[in-house]
Amino acid sequence: MATGTGTPNPGRALVAASLAKVCDSSGDFEPVTMVSDRLDVRDRRLALRILRHGLQRWITIEHLLERFLRQPVGALEPVLRGILVSAAAQLLFMDRQPAHAVVNDSVQLARDRVRPGAGGLANAVLRRLHELIDRRFQGIAWRPGSDRLPLEDGYVRFVEPCLPPPCEWQRHLSLATSHPPHLIARWSGQFGRTRTVRMCLNGLRTPPTIVAVEPGEQPPGLDGAAEPHADAGFVLWRRSRDELSGFLSAHPSRRVQDPGAAEPIRALAGSAAPLYVLDYCAGLGTKTAQLLDLYGDARIVATDVQEDRLAELRRRFAGQPNVQVVEPQSLRPFNGRVDLLVLDVPCSNTAVLSRRPEARYRYGAESIGSLLRLQRDIATRTVPLLSPRGTVLYSTCSLDEAENQQQVRWICERFDLYPVQSALRLPRGRERSYRDGCFYSIMRASG
Repeated sequence: MATGTGTPNPGRALVAASLAKVCDSSGDFEPVTMVSDRLDVRDRRLALRILRHGLQRWITIEHLLERFLRQPVGALEPVLRGILVSAAAQLLFMDRQPAHAVVNDSVQLARDRVRPGAGGLANAVLRRLHELIDRRFQGIAWRPGSDRLPLEDGYVRFVEPCLPPPCEWQRHLSLATSHPPHLIARWSGQFGRTRTVRMCLNGLRTPPTIVAVEPGEQPPGLDGAAEPHADAGFVLWRRSRDELSGFLSAHPSRRVQDPGAAEPIRALAGSAAPLYVLDYCAGLGTKTAQLLDLYGDARIVATDVQEDRLAELRRRFAGQPNVQVVEPQSLRPFNGRVDLLVLDVPCSNTAVLSRRPEARYRYGAESIGSLLRLQRDIATRTVPLLSPRGTVLYSTCSLDEAENQQQVRWICERFDLYPVQSALRLPRGRERSYRDGCFYSIMRASG
């Protein structure tokens, strides 16, 4: 199938190099960034799709690759491993990519960037992987089977069984949907089998770009660029990212935000308007902007521990008199004055795995323990800033009970607060009904 001659597609080459860095990072799976500015629009789109599928289906891909290797895939050179994962993602999940082009480019990359003999290995492994595919079924619901691999909308059927039998449902689900076994076991204990399967399949989706818009029946400037979302106040963006920038700048209330991410702040509507609001983990300011829409007369203080995010907050809210961006160590003047404390804390991201596919591989006892300590440390440093009748909004994009309900109980007991309202939303839907998952709890001081 492969000759391994010519110049590999630059998009494929860039993704292979990016995934090689993941392979060389001892499995940390930190968010992968690609400098794709030098690619044309078509190659950039191709690269982003390959990267997404590679990260999203990593466990599945490496399980299938090992059928045709004489050693564990983890024993390969990181660059070769990245090339194989990138190519397998295209062969398995991107059927519009010609198999011969994928294999040829991968063989050439293996020869040029690893060693001459690596080209032959890549050719043999990828050719056999391609031959494993019988046919694809689009629009037909996946059912567990040893010869079936779920797609976002359908499934791939193999010529022979290559997954564990469905009776070993947790192991089968892990390898079929690329979610770690310990995450599936955790979800199974918390939500049961049916919901666990549903959440794993949701983690295979390509989430739409959703934009929060100004109040009104139909915001101006859509012109076929977007369509209404099932949740009022949101639209699905249908055009390029470049065009999106112009649409967002046309009104201050417009921002890229999923309805699930927006729900915690929306839950505050109807409560007494605060004088002082502290958005402690403000990030890039999405919730800060939402707070500004809700409490336009309040003084909103925004901060974050990361310098790059602080810089973005300052840029975003420059000239906005009601938003003050400060460093975390500069909060002493607000002691006892904060009427609303917003803690959108760092978390495991298990409610948004379709948007952050690499987060599933970081989930584990050690990472959760570290996050729990960080979340409590944030609460310990900020809750004492509350005014006597202040309110705390605690939120995560996690489904884990330890990060959510158990942390709320700890905060209430430690700081003499009581819960007013709490909600856990599972990720669900697609296209117009798509929503990320979330958790939030509103707590108030007993004074």
